[in-house]
Amino acid sequence: KAFALKHADHLFTRLYSLEQAAADLPTLRAQADAAGHPIEINTAVNIVCRPTTREAQEYYTYYADEMADWAAIEHKSGVANQHGFQSEQYRQYHADRVRQAAGYGGYPCVGDPDTVAAELAKISALGFRALALGFVNYVDEFPYFRDEVLPRLERLGLRVPAQR
Repeated sequence: KAFALKHADHLFTRLYSLEQAAADLPTLRAQADAAGHPIEINTAVNIVCRPTTREAQEYYTYYADEMADWAAIEHKSGVANQHGFQSEQYRQYHADRVRQAAGYGGYPCVGDPDTVAAELAKISALGFRALALGFVNYVDEFPYFRDEVLPRLERLGLRVPAQR
């Protein structure tokens, strides 16, 4: 982070919780400003969007918990620790094993289209400028997201309609 704050135009950082981000983002921006280099801060989000929040939550539980490859998650956790995660990062990594299984620890955005759009609006309001969106199966899931969530984001003023 220190290198990016001083030299990069963009920093991807992990979104552990909305509350933590609300506290951390102003500090990151102040550090970048102090280095004389304003920066855009971005994060990763895992999207599970279904017609109902219950369906979305059930699917998230199914793929990220019930069907997770826990041996792989534990291996990844051990490798991460061997490569110099600071102790707090390592504890956080272990604390959110389901998020690791869901998509390398991205922030879970799970629900019906209104819920997902509202959660993305909260993330935007915190000051994140861009999101890397993850889906379990992009080809199957993105069309529903495109058709249902993107128009909601446009109505919220968070997205400019695509030029056709």
